[in-house]
Amino acid sequence: ALERGKRLRDLGVEAAFCAADLADNHGPFCNLEQMERFVYPYLQKWAEELREMGLYAILHTDGMIEPLLETLADSGIHALQALDPVAGMDIRKVKKAVGGRTCLCGNVDCGLLESGPADKIYQTTRDLLRDCKAGGGFVLGASNAVFKETPIAYYRTMLKAWDEHGVS
Repeated sequence: ALERGKRLRDLGVEAAFCAADLADNHGPFCNLEQMERFVYPYLQKWAEELREMGLYAILHTDGMIEPLLETLADSGIHALQALDPVAGMDIRKVKKAVGGRTCLCGNVDCGLLESGPADKIYQTTRDLLRDCKAGGGFVLGASNAVFKETPIAYYRTMLKAWDEHGVS
């Protein structure tokens, strides 16, 4: 991963992304003690080395990661991506807990983006921006990879709300 980071940096890329799901919708795959023993040291080293290369370290993980938030925020990652409302991750609460230590990305439910309706997508996006953009440390996005079945009109609805409410 670190060798790939060097190659990315040399190509002009500014961020490295690690997709390492640490939880499902019910909670972490391992307890905090196991996390601190088996995952955290490697995550911390990865983030530290990327920082030294001048790259942003972004961790993607699905699921209910609330019990891991402090450990993840202390790991040195720049951003935590794919905070999933379906798993019970309320980005507003997460921002209060760790928002000053790591950037938070996501939280527009992929299922909502796929099935709509458009007015609900717009309202959800608008409300996220209203509640999370102040003070920085928030990147609007989907709660995971956008499904290929997602109608482009629904995705554009999210972007329209961002365009109208995201820039101060």
